[in-house]
Amino acid sequence: HGTGGSYLGHYDTAIALAEAGFVVAAVTHTGDNYADQSRSLFILERPRHISRVIDYMLSGWSGHVQLDAQKIGMFGFSAGGFTTLVSIGGRPDMVKIAPFCAAHTADFACQLIARNRGVVSTVAAAVPAKDGTKDDRIKAAVVAAPAIGFTFSPDGLREVTMPVQLWR
Repeated sequence: HGTGGSYLGHYDTAIALAEAGFVVAAVTHTGDNYADQSRSLFILERPRHISRVIDYMLSGWSGHVQLDAQKIGMFGFSAGGFTTLVSIGGRPDMVKIAPFCAAHTADFACQLIARNRGVVSTVAAAVPAKDGTKDDRIKAAVVAAPAIGFTFSPDGLREVTMPVQLWR
């Protein structure tokens, strides 16, 4: 889901996938959801959330025997699109945010950052120094309108090697 959303945000897509025979897991991100936006700037925490859901679905979930670990896909919209790109190997260049926001003050992400100026330095410090957020179990992805998509240069998408649909 996007910033401030929930697992219900794309319920129609989830229902369509389930009716087509897929097992669907929808998340509500801790600290970035409709009830709690205390960590909405910590977008780089989201891929870890997804990996934990996959861990649970493949081992702890009572229906895990129904799953084929070689056929895991992911759909993400907005902040979820960003999460999807990072989860499949995209490496955002977070340094691009400040100059972009200086030129595009009306952008949603830039307004969110402006409202939370005190948190920005903490977020910058949380940016991983190297790779490690890619989850190789994800084999296909649909990325819809990724938030701060401008942070992904062609070089930052080099590690994305599976089929991806990019929706703008």
